[in-house]
Amino acid sequence: MSTRAQIVVEGLEEVKLYKHSDGYPEGVLPVLEPFLKGFLKRRGWDPEYLLARLVMAFGRSDDPGEVLGYGLMPYWAPDLDYWYRIREDGVIECWRTRESWWEASSKEGFRPEKHSKQVTPKDWREVPWARRLGEAVEAMLAR
Repeated sequence: MSTRAQIVVEGLEEVKLYKHSDGYPEGVLPVLEPFLKGFLKRRGWDPEYLLARLVMAFGRSDDPGEVLGYGLMPYWAPDLDYWYRIREDGVIECWRTRESWWEASSKEGFRPEKHSKQVTPKDWREVPWARRLGEAVEAMLAR
């Protein structure tokens, strides 16, 4: 089964980027961290453009023939394993969902923090394939 995740941008919580697979930190952070660093350096805080360009960054880092990998959603998906928040100060929060997420996520007034636990992922640079992905994303962004 795939490891699903969503990414939310502070100030633009009504739209979430859905990642159908490889949503664990080693599959997300090698793209997200270099992208965010470069984006903030070039453009500053601009949530709408950040989310649009983030969709492009993930798409460019993936198999070009893949059509199911990503989506934009106005709601929290019930089948998530992880979710990430990009804060205006440039910090990326990583959260692991709890069992209660599945049922609670469809209810009005849902607060994701109540049904997940913030985690500190291990450094993805220690995972060889994730490090290669991060290097490839950095090279792509440098063009």
